[in-house]
Amino acid sequence: MQTTVEALVPSDERPARNPWLLVAFTVVGVVGVTLVVITIVAWLFPTPAKTLAANECRLQDGSILTIEKVDWGQTHSFSYSRWAPRWLIFNELRTLEGRSFHNDENLGIWMTRRDARTGQPMDFNWWSECRTEDAFGNEVHELWASFNEAGHQLRSSGHSRKSYRPHQRADTWLVYSRLPKFHTAGRKFTLKVKNNSDEVVGTIELEHPSPTPDLGWQVDPLPATKTDGDVTVTYKGFSNDANKPQSMFSILNARWGENSADRRFLNYSDQLGREWPTRGRSMDDSIYNERVWKMRVLVHKWPTDVFDANETWNLAPIPIPAANAGATLSESQTINGCKVTLEGIGGSGDVSYAVSGDSIRHRGSSGFVKEGPIYSQEQSYRVELKPEGAAGRVIAIAPSPHLMLRIEGRTPNQVVYVKMKDDLARDVFNVPVEHHNLYLFKPEPDAQSIKLTVIVHTGREFEFFVKPPAKPIVVR
Repeated sequence: MQTTVEALVPSDERPARNPWLLVAFTVVGVVGVTLVVITIVAWLFPTPAKTLAANECRLQDGSILTIEKVDWGQTHSFSYSRWAPRWLIFNELRTLEGRSFHNDENLGIWMTRRDARTGQPMDFNWWSECRTEDAFGNEVHELWASFNEAGHQLRSSGHSRKSYRPHQRADTWLVYSRLPKFHTAGRKFTLKVKNNSDEVVGTIELEHPSPTPDLGWQVDPLPATKTDGDVTVTYKGFSNDANKPQSMFSILNARWGENSADRRFLNYSDQLGREWPTRGRSMDDSIYNERVWKMRVLVHKWPTDVFDANETWNLAPIPIPAANAGATLSESQTINGCKVTLEGIGGSGDVSYAVSGDSIRHRGSSGFVKEGPIYSQEQSYRVELKPEGAAGRVIAIAPSPHLMLRIEGRTPNQVVYVKMKDDLARDVFNVPVEHHNLYLFKPEPDAQSIKLTVIVHTGREFEFFVKPPAKPIVVR
């Protein structure tokens, strides 16, 4: 029996590959390349928005202006974030922040601008200011309208007021505009955006976050007469002086006589809540666009008039210190609701004495005084107030004696008069330096003491609703 042994021969054939795996890799590769291409195309050629949002408008050059925020108050702030491409398909979130602080309440508007085709941020080199109209058709100008003052250009990499092109495509310009108070028709107003040629290049309707209602003030017919007790004030209108119109009054009091009262204070206000005195600081010209002003007239007696007993405090004679000497005093009286305290008296020269700590309101001051017969020419004075624990010390250097008189609880309608007579019944002229509670006085060389009378007088207040005068002509 023959046995046959078969040799084992290695085979050259390999296992067949799965065709579906190749298909899968091919699909993934094609999809990946397609996504990269789509990303690049979308970055370079984004599809423009077909419609504008409610807070957007198209400018004359076709770009899109976006109102990012409208806020109201003394402090304005805004934080703006956007995704920006960095390297091909890689994006990063960039944030811009803007802040603005003011003494008065006003309207803050934050704006950006973009290319309508690419969506890329665009600059504001062309922009000059924003304006609007109030409910009566008066044009409202931007406050301090200039590029460096009214507009802040902010980039994602920092803050700047300069005009420049961004170094990176992702940079964004965030611009801030500011408008004063104005009357709106309802809550809406139309913002006008102007370029450097003073042309309106875009308009957009916005909602005011804090509109000011019309209070319904009506002008008083002329002549307008108001009476408070035995005092009557008649307003006759503004003078015809085009450079500086003045209000015209007559004041009649049964006891004082006509025009014997001292019109100590005159104040105006409007329905927007703005107030201004007849002199002092100038106001924005927009006050002349108002239909009605409220005029407040505060009438006081002259210092030489007769005052009621509850308005007057007569003190016993006080010795006048020698030069370079002073004395601490402590006499108090409540006059017409005010607490009046006589704290010290000093002679001329360099004087130092103790006072209560409550009197130390200002650490130091110096200045010049020239008032009638007290000095023949301008004389300097210096006052130093030093706290010493619960008490304090007054160091006064002046060419004449002085009193330190502290007055607490005085209302805006009250005025303080200080009268002095020496031991020979002669009037002693005095000058208040009230921010230090000091009254400088100059007695005759032979005077030994002074008798002090302090008067706290409450004036009469009268209100008139008046038609504003024409805007004064400014001659430059």
